[in-house]
Amino acid sequence: MSGPSAATVSTAQAQPMRRRLVSARVIALLVLLRMSADMRFAGERLPELNRRLIWLIGVYGGLTSVELVALTGQEKAQISRAVQALSIEGLIDRPSLRAPILLSPAGQAVHDALMPIELGRNKQIVRGIPPRDLARFLATSRCLIDRAALLFSQERAIGWRPEQEGRDADPIDLPPLPEPLPHPDRPDMMVAPTLAALSAYLGRSATISFRRETGLSKFTWQMLSQIGEHQPITLAQLIALSYRDKSQVGRAVKWLEAEGLATRRKQNGQRDIALACTAAGNTTYATMCEIARRRDDFLCADFGSTERHLYVATLDALTANAKALLARERTSPRPIAHGSIRTTSRDRRSGC
Repeated sequence: MSGPSAATVSTAQAQPMRRRLVSARVIALLVLLRMSADMRFAGERLPELNRRLIWLIGVYGGLTSVELVALTGQEKAQISRAVQALSIEGLIDRPSLRAPILLSPAGQAVHDALMPIELGRNKQIVRGIPPRDLARFLATSRCLIDRAALLFSQERAIGWRPEQEGRDADPIDLPPLPEPLPHPDRPDMMVAPTLAALSAYLGRSATISFRRETGLSKFTWQMLSQIGEHQPITLAQLIALSYRDKSQVGRAVKWLEAEGLATRRKQNGQRDIALACTAAGNTTYATMCEIARRRDDFLCADFGSTERHLYVATLDALTANAKALLARERTSPRPIAHGSIRTTSRDRRSGC
């Protein structure tokens, strides 16, 4: 496959993908929500992934491991470790390996403590959006999840091979999105769980697609895409955007440097290290942009121009609210930990 022309690279860089793609807007919104959630739950000592699992299991009334993998976007091994930790803590019940994972009475107490906090955060996130528009947005998002599952099936049919995909692509079939349990506070109207499922479903097929067409693993294509999109970008900014720890990002950057796809240089009076793509990295990034554009076109194929405009407008409104929520969390005193939200882990991002 021949590489994109210099004009293609220039065009891709001149029009940020985070503004062109529906999928990129969804991911950017989720990063903001997770950053504010980290601050809101900073006093709880509850790992982010464990908290998500307890919340999801409670909302859906029990989930299998495959459903948890699909809904969170995490790998099977990460979910297994988190489930084991929750089991040791006595927060879940699991009759058998293939049976749905349920909350124990202690786990339900944790979920009940989380519910008002999560509902309060959602109320701030959807502020100013009419209920009818929100319902339409969430219904459209669920339709997009179906399209994302179809995209995953097509990518696997083209050529999923374990020896090529490596450990970062699970050979799982994505299950249909389950229905939340009836609840007077309508958790089915919450934005974050639905968009997280959409992002997770898209990530599964993206890993197969980018590996096949660029040779990059899941984490390295994610890092190169952020560098290409935001270059020059500092290491600290890359860590924040990727929502991964410093050591993971550092290893990926070193690999990209060794492959001749990224470079680093001093900036701001030699205080900061700025990352940028090399010529080869820009060519690969342009290829990735074209792949992402095709995938987004497929995802939104059922959209009319008006429906796409309304969906994107709602995403932008949610993003503005998420930015405001993050700003408030940054200036608010840290909340006192709730005794019912507990964990044995020392790392809030263990398993992430």
